[in-house]
Amino acid sequence: VGNKTTRPIFCIPNKDGTPTDDSSNKKKNDRSLEKVHKEKLTPWLLRNWTNPYPDAYELDMLSQECRSTPKAVAHWMGNQRNRYWRKSLSKAMAMGRPASFLLE
Repeated sequence: VGNKTTRPIFCIPNKDGTPTDDSSNKKKNDRSLEKVHKEKLTPWLLRNWTNPYPDAYELDMLSQECRSTPKAVAHWMGNQRNRYWRKSLSKAMAMGRPASFLLE
């Protein structure tokens, strides 16, 4: 009762049988996921710049292409819209330019 362990209850071992270090693997997986998302999703985002909201079918197709979950793809898209698309939309509206010029 008084003994507290610092090891996780569920731990998937490495190929050599040693316990995994969850923090380093998570960082490595996050970086590789970011790279895949950037390579696969950025072209879609640029092609659909005037309406960067994938429907359910497109979300499924993009997630399969990235070997990711639809939820992760939706989060990535939301982040990109917040970081880039909304700023360019505001700038274009302030300049009185139509949405088709947002990519310039």
